[in-house]
Amino acid sequence: RSRTRSFLSKAAANHGVCWQAAASALQGCGGNFSSNHDPACCDPGSLAALDVSMQVSVKKVAVVGAWAQLASPKFSTQTDAIPADEEASSNTGDQPLQQPDWRDFRATLVERERRNEEELAVSADTGVGMGKSWLHVSPLIEKGSVLLAKPGQWALTCPWFHKGVILVVEHDNDQGSMGFLINRPTPELAQHGGVQFNVWYGGPCLGLDAPEREQLCFCLHRRADLADRDPVLKDVFLTDPLSAAAFVNSGKASSDEFILLSGHCGWAPGQLQDELDAGQVWVMVASDVDLLLGSLPRRQQALLRSRGESGRAAFSRGIPLWRRLFKRASASEENIHVDGEFDSDVNSMIERHADRILEGWFHEILSKERQSSPVFAEGSLEALGNMQGSEIVAKILAFMAFDLANGTIQENGCEALRHMITDDESRSMVSAQNGLDAVLRAMRAHPNHWGVQGHCAGTLAHLAAGAPQREEIAGAGGLNVLMEAMRTHPSASLVQYKACGVLANFASTATEQLLVAALFGIEYTIEAMRHHAADSVVQDHCIGTLHNLAKGGSDSRRKIVALGGIPVVEHAVTAHLEAPVVQQVGLHLLQLLQDSPT
Repeated sequence: RSRTRSFLSKAAANHGVCWQAAASALQGCGGNFSSNHDPACCDPGSLAALDVSMQVSVKKVAVVGAWAQLASPKFSTQTDAIPADEEASSNTGDQPLQQPDWRDFRATLVERERRNEEELAVSADTGVGMGKSWLHVSPLIEKGSVLLAKPGQWALTCPWFHKGVILVVEHDNDQGSMGFLINRPTPELAQHGGVQFNVWYGGPCLGLDAPEREQLCFCLHRRADLADRDPVLKDVFLTDPLSAAAFVNSGKASSDEFILLSGHCGWAPGQLQDELDAGQVWVMVASDVDLLLGSLPRRQQALLRSRGESGRAAFSRGIPLWRRLFKRASASEENIHVDGEFDSDVNSMIERHADRILEGWFHEILSKERQSSPVFAEGSLEALGNMQGSEIVAKILAFMAFDLANGTIQENGCEALRHMITDDESRSMVSAQNGLDAVLRAMRAHPNHWGVQGHCAGTLAHLAAGAPQREEIAGAGGLNVLMEAMRTHPSASLVQYKACGVLANFASTATEQLLVAALFGIEYTIEAMRHHAADSVVQDHCIGTLHNLAKGGSDSRRKIVALGGIPVVEHAVTAHLEAPVVQQVGLHLLQLLQDSPT
């Protein structure tokens, strides 16, 4: 364990930033995630503590007690719990200790609790038990636990975890937790020690979405004969990329035997337990190794084959592995449910939308790795001269792509694109040239630049006037970026009214209204009106958004009323007598709200 902790010390040193980012994102998802990371610890040696902190039922106390016994020093996999003579006879040299996986035995106890012993003896196909594939929901966070992300509204703003499968590789009540996403293969290759490895996205901490010089990589493998550290699970080990490359170069292994993970997932002390207690994001399970990792070698080979056939590996969101494991977890535990404030049809729509956002987000972070500089003759946007139509759009996009780090260029480029969009034909032209990608790339690159956020939101508003473009914006995660801009820049009227212009267009159909509501569009719109009560332009655009939402259905009207929307709209109407849109649309909105059933 000391060798493992030394190896992971660099990752642990960087966890603080990731904890704060994750906590901020999850708070923004509307989850009940406490910022006070000091929960009651679940002491595996104390059944009473488990019973109080987890409020387990009487029926499950026996199972939790068995887990507690198995986690005691008698069953510990740590080397200091083994008699010296036994350790000497079974662990020679520097090889890590190998022991039978006691988790198999624990799985049998869980299954015996779930089904009576007679059924267990008769059924030859339980799929659980010693030597068989097994998976069960577990209340204890431990090294080797697996987190399965629940579908839900939260995933709209945290796409990197949507339908994720995370293997916990370290857990300590005082140090926090660390894990890796193991179902996010990418089309990318990385070279270490002269060897090329397939790249897998391991998590948001120092991963592919970080600058290349800051990325931190690990290798997961199942070769016990090459292990230089204690196992994460039975026959599952971590090593560093250079050591993996040395094994390949010496002929001891092939590159596809190593899963190169770029980045990781990190939680502060108590944070993961808080998230599990909230019950909205994670299902924690224990699983046998083959069920968890058995498909990864095939996926590695598939990446190699597709790269050989087309020159580029196929893209995958990694959902099949999640689906198999989540189905098994749901079958083993009756109490698993997906939280949500909407009915099943709406939740299914939100889940499908989150799938699309995951794909758009994944493509976005991969595009950062491949971005290249364009070749052009002119040196500024003003040098566009008398070019027309698609040539001007292409030139604007070339300037924006060439210097993504320059906020002024991104701001001016988005403003130029906005002026180019005047009708359906020009809207389709900008969209066809990947103008939306450029706008969202600029907003993600400059989250704290209110000018970039405001003018890019203006371009999105013009694009969102077309139904095909709205679908494209939603699929690329554009609404998520927009909500983040409103949250980050509450005092910037440009950001607020331009963003409300986008939301007003999205609130024109029933399905899109549900998306706006699910992403807290009503909350942000009302808050913008409160914050900029004296600004008639903000009031104009925000009232338009609320009006379109209120026309869409009683759920939106009730939510606007519950959030205090009526007095906010009344103030706008009385304070801006000179604004005809505020007067006309505002009065009609008030009528809709006042007629709404409570």
